[in-house]
Amino acid sequence: MAIVKFISDFQCNIFIDLEYVGVAQADKMLKVSLEPGSYLIEAMDEKGKSLKKYALNVSPTETQVLQNLHFYDNTSLTNLNVEESHKKKTLVKCIFPDGEKATVIDSEGNNCLGQWFFFIGSNDETILLKNDKTYYVLSTEDYLVKNIYYDARYDGKADLIPVYKEIGIDDMYGFIDKSGSEVIPFIYDYVWNFEETGFAKVKRFGCIHAVGKDGTLYLSMDETESEGKKCSHTPLTVANNDNDGHIGVYYSPHILSKEESEIRGFDFLQYYPIKNDNHWGLSFFDKKVISLCICDRFFYLDDWNENYLVYRKNGICFIEDHEKEYSFKADEVIANFRTVFEGNAGHDETSINNVIIRKSKKYGIADLSGKILLHVEYDLIEPTDAVQGNVTGNVGIVWKDGLCTFVWMVTGEILEPFKYEDIIVNKADGSTWLMYSTYLVKENGKYGCIDFERKPILPSVYDTIEFKLEIDSYGYHYKMLLYKDGKVGTYEYCNYRSDCNNYNVLELVFSIEPEYDECVFLNNKKAVTNFAGMSYVAVRRNDKWGIIDNKPAGLYYYYDFDDRWRNNPNLKELDFKYNSLEELKDDADNEFERRHDKYINRHRFDW
Repeated sequence: MAIVKFISDFQCNIFIDLEYVGVAQADKMLKVSLEPGSYLIEAMDEKGKSLKKYALNVSPTETQVLQNLHFYDNTSLTNLNVEESHKKKTLVKCIFPDGEKATVIDSEGNNCLGQWFFFIGSNDETILLKNDKTYYVLSTEDYLVKNIYYDARYDGKADLIPVYKEIGIDDMYGFIDKSGSEVIPFIYDYVWNFEETGFAKVKRFGCIHAVGKDGTLYLSMDETESEGKKCSHTPLTVANNDNDGHIGVYYSPHILSKEESEIRGFDFLQYYPIKNDNHWGLSFFDKKVISLCICDRFFYLDDWNENYLVYRKNGICFIEDHEKEYSFKADEVIANFRTVFEGNAGHDETSINNVIIRKSKKYGIADLSGKILLHVEYDLIEPTDAVQGNVTGNVGIVWKDGLCTFVWMVTGEILEPFKYEDIIVNKADGSTWLMYSTYLVKENGKYGCIDFERKPILPSVYDTIEFKLEIDSYGYHYKMLLYKDGKVGTYEYCNYRSDCNNYNVLELVFSIEPEYDECVFLNNKKAVTNFAGMSYVAVRRNDKWGIIDNKPAGLYYYYDFDDRWRNNPNLKELDFKYNSLEELKDDADNEFERRHDKYINRHRFDW
């Protein structure tokens, strides 16, 4: 006799050899005792429509048979409270159309978690499951929930997962591995994904730093390891870490001499935060705690620009500068800084645009007087460094019910419907006044690209998009690698304002839909000018490589740009003759020079 357990995500009637045996309810189990033998199983919905029909063989050695009757994915979360029970529990897995999922059942087949979850990983002590944007860490000993973390926009590439957890009324960020173990402590205001370099950006007290996978904290990404060489600067240290996610000494200035601090651009920091019992204070370099600000938590600390302090004390949040103090009854405030760039003149101006406030886990926008510009009802509001009209700080991202859109931070106006699953700012460089940011957007599981006015550049049809920005004294140039169905293509946009065309805007667009196995943008060493020559792309099909031009060199010299050159790659000369990328690179300079001479001679004219 064997117990057959039918698992379904749809309420349906189960028939065995055309004999009705019971109802399999959604996300629950129907248990049926069967003797060894062969059976015809048929599942029908409540209206009698056949959903699934198949043969089941029960062998004499089987005591339990798990049958998957899932027809579609039901992701609604019911109940995750694992009840104490003397009954034996076990983790079971099933393959769904959207991936491997797991749950915990007891010896009677009851679903102890009340739902199926994506299985992330496990070790001897813990199991990591995920539902929607929530991670659950289970104990392998009793399958109780040990920790709950929330998604911090993990891209799925690195071994360490950026997440946050609730610590009192605050959300603190850190990193876990794929078994749910905390690897980097939850002491940060925000964290980003680990990059290919092996480091991730982290935000603490309003400052952006970098962290390695071993938890070592660096002043910036520029001071991390590069090309296998250890940076010459001493990294920041985190000392006296305690269980509530705070740190005792953050900048550890005692390891730096005054001269070294000045060289590293740290001479302006006259004080640093230090934790004493359950309160924070500010200390000068002599480590003497002063009463300049004793508070529950610091959000922002700046003694360089306008001497801004942002902190919470006794349930009230404060923003202080050298002249004024602003107060808000909130759990957290985020000062949204607006920076106006003055090109290469170096006279950039930064001021507080308005304030993101957080109350009872919801977010809104207020001005400095406390007037609400956007009601406190959203799941998250993120300031961005998107550049628009030589200004950063005007565009934010607002989240609600798992979707996001754009918000104009100046007025609190929501600019688009909530239709995006993610928005990624293609960061512009604030040192140029020519650049406008673009955005990668995710819709229905696919990525596209839109411009600063939210008009489409690329439709949301790609599995993923990699973006790279390059800036030249004449303009800017961005490139994208487009991945779809296992193939890759490219998109390239150039915007020039050079003296060669009387500083008129000249645009070059070049794109190839995904049809190659690999695409690599190559450096242009033979350009007519620093930037505005012919760039080219190495492409691989199967095991052979070739080179594609994106535009003839020298074409940008003409005042009247001929549209016939748009999206007209030089495919006629594409020859897959290289056995490796390295072999192609060895020959690339000669190949470029040959094509450069051909095109420049064709279009040459005397000044």
